[in-house]
Amino acid sequence: MSKNNKSTLSLGFRLLALTTLTLTVLNYFPAAAQEPNVKPPVEAHINNRDDDRGVNVGVPIMLTPKKNVVPTSAPATAPTVVPKDGKDKSKSNALYPSFPPCASWIDEQVKPRASVLCIHGLGLNTDAFNSLGVRLAKRGIATYAIDVRGFGSWLQNKGHEQLNFKATLGDIGVTAQAIKAANQLPLFILGESMGGAIAIQAAAEYQAELNGLISSAPSGERFDTTGTDLKVAVEFMTGPKKQFDIGKSIIDQATNNQELRHIWQTDPLNRQDLSADELMQFQAFMNKSPDAAKKIDSVPVLVLQGTLDKLVKPEGTWQIFNTVASKQKTFIALPSEHLVLEDGQTKTTKYDERAALHVASWMFNSQEAPSAAAAPATGEAPKIATTGTPQTLIFEAPWCHQCDETTALAGEAANRYGSKVILRRINVDKAAADSADSELITRLQIGPLPTYVFVGADGTVTSTLIGRSGSANFLSAAAEIAL
Repeated sequence: MSKNNKSTLSLGFRLLALTTLTLTVLNYFPAAAQEPNVKPPVEAHINNRDDDRGVNVGVPIMLTPKKNVVPTSAPATAPTVVPKDGKDKSKSNALYPSFPPCASWIDEQVKPRASVLCIHGLGLNTDAFNSLGVRLAKRGIATYAIDVRGFGSWLQNKGHEQLNFKATLGDIGVTAQAIKAANQLPLFILGESMGGAIAIQAAAEYQAELNGLISSAPSGERFDTTGTDLKVAVEFMTGPKKQFDIGKSIIDQATNNQELRHIWQTDPLNRQDLSADELMQFQAFMNKSPDAAKKIDSVPVLVLQGTLDKLVKPEGTWQIFNTVASKQKTFIALPSEHLVLEDGQTKTTKYDERAALHVASWMFNSQEAPSAAAAPATGEAPKIATTGTPQTLIFEAPWCHQCDETTALAGEAANRYGSKVILRRINVDKAAADSADSELITRLQIGPLPTYVFVGADGTVTSTLIGRSGSANFLSAAAEIAL
């Protein structure tokens, strides 16, 4: 055999081995349960443009589910807010194991009528919901968002820099419990892309605690995956824990918007470099969405999909929608690229307003549905030991980006109220070494960071603010206890 033939044969064997490895890696986890390929029985005709950039923001298309779509299974009893690890966060002797970084948007001049917890997409962080949060708050919806493990502030918390879906689901349970205790309002969960899949699985797990689910583009079925899958296989072979940049390939498919591309690539809290092992976990998690959707049977569900999406296949999102067990479900197709709700500052004002209006209107209308979970009953406010002077307790951590505002807020409160209000800043990372701080965290069920607890002169908690929300709400709550 000639040298050239041997070389060709050797190359062929290497390609065959790589192909086999690729298939092994990609099929390591069970594939998602597939429903029949049912496509929406409508055609999109969107032709109006409303701004000088010529961005298409036509009227959204609302679809109704097929009447004969019946899930094959549903849980016998609705799960509670206690995560599957069995650790009940409500027990007085249990210190919360995690403190999810949280941002919030609450309009001081608009009384909230509902609340929503937002989960961002792959590579992003809580700031992606800035525009949506402001718009929902103006409509009376207290909006919260947490960083998914491996992104945002978690990148600064040693030991938590890697993608971790199990821990994120636990963070959602802790945050949901804290939000409901703080504001006594109906609570919805909202997620987009990866966050949409997380929201579906969180809704399946914490269904009894929620009043509804909003999931945007949650499908794991993507366009043009061959190149990405091959790259993952190669990287897995050379080092499964080694990180490599997947940002460009995702961004190229997700958007043509140069402003959005710049934000994704330059925001230090975004993360585009993941390991092959993390990407395999990601795809396996996304593939579980249809099975999780079958378990959601007692809360209203809204599913969103962009008609201009070049990253996620709309058919996959529609199939997930069809598997949702709840009879109260709505599918809306919006004239958008992959991100329908996040990073609204890069879209048009009219589009952002319409998207927020659809979400807010659906939330308020769905609360009237018979199966919607009732808002928690108002119980007796907790009390803590007091010296007879009002106190403001600030729970924070040095690695939490959302806690950056706490120093300025504490300084402003000290300037305004002086000795009328005692200010206590509690570093949760050091709480384990201080029995008094640990007891406070447990008694007050502190989870998301930052959390501000306002205590009257008699030791009664008058209000609690969760997440970075700016100065207006903080100073207003401080003024109430200072008077």
